[in-house]
Amino acid sequence: MKKARLLIFVIVCSVSPSLYAASEGHWEPLFNGVDLDGWDLMLVKHYNDDHKPEDYFVVDDGVIHVYAGKQHATAQPYAAMVSQQVYSHFHMYLEYQWGEAKFEPRLDLLRDAGLLYHVHGMGKPAWPLSMESQIQQSESGDAYAIGTKMSAWVDPCSLTINPPQSVTHYTFDETVQNQRYFSLGTPNKILRFRHNQDEEVDGWNSMEIIVEGDRAIHKVNGIVVMEVSDFKKWDDNKKHWVPLIEGKIALQAEGAEVFYRNIKIKPLEHQ
Repeated sequence: MKKARLLIFVIVCSVSPSLYAASEGHWEPLFNGVDLDGWDLMLVKHYNDDHKPEDYFVVDDGVIHVYAGKQHATAQPYAAMVSQQVYSHFHMYLEYQWGEAKFEPRLDLLRDAGLLYHVHGMGKPAWPLSMESQIQQSESGDAYAIGTKMSAWVDPCSLTINPPQSVTHYTFDETVQNQRYFSLGTPNKILRFRHNQDEEVDGWNSMEIIVEGDRAIHKVNGIVVMEVSDFKKWDDNKKHWVPLIEGKIALQAEGAEVFYRNIKIKPLEHQ
């Protein structure tokens, strides 16, 4: 079933087989282990004039400590570190580990962060306009369209509209027969494709995204959990969707202590 579904996905969605092959080229560090050179820091939501973005991403012994020194259960802003460089065809790898502290307004929710890619501006959603490979307890690798549009093969009966503390989504489940290829995306809204594979473990976890322009796979601890394609962004001047094939990369601080390390990238050849 898995091989048959994968073949259909490659043919219909034009996901290149190279996404599933080992990418060639040399790894380049996106984080030098010493400071945040190459990244810009920004506050995103729930902040005031007393908050400084550099207080939320602290480098310590080769690790980025998010919300370092912040007291558990206090109210803290959301923030992001955004790459200064734009990427289009690439293989990215990082490792993350949850800390103990959680903060308002997400004190009673799952620990949450995220890896954003194809970041290309700001819109009505709090987070930069982008695609996201979610980093969240038990749900890492889910795909979010943040003011953007994406498509995937999903269970057609799985539409869940505005669940509590979450967003409207379909479920990506390769075991379901008679799947359908659906698009999700609305300007100024966040929508989601969920998966049904919790591959996260206690301690350090790896996340990879392999991106070829307007398509990608998400991997958690080496296992593919999500396949998405046909990325688009909203052109507000022309009032229609246009291809989204490149952008910056961002890591989130979203109300939970988290550690990032071994952040690296290598380019993929493309024609």
